[in-house]
Amino acid sequence: MQERIQATINLFFESPHEKNVAYLALKPETEFTREDRIRLKIIEKDENTLMLDISTSDLTSFRAVVNSYFRWLKIIEDTHSFVKKNIE
Repeated sequence: MQERIQATINLFFESPHEKNVAYLALKPETEFTREDRIRLKIIEKDENTLMLDISTSDLTSFRAVVNSYFRWLKIIEDTHSFVKKNIE
């Protein structure tokens, strides 16, 4: 059996609303992975925290997954800041 590269990343948000927005935006991405190379779970840990549980078959896949999720989180953060600044 091949060893896998694994990581758990906890994401802390300022409010439950921000956590829920991020969860709803990221959750669909967990459903379209190749199970043989990437296993990914996003879990609502508590009211302000999400947990990403990542397991990949190789370092290239691991790096791609982590970079993708960090980019998506940055887009979510930028969008939230824009809306908060321009609407509220």
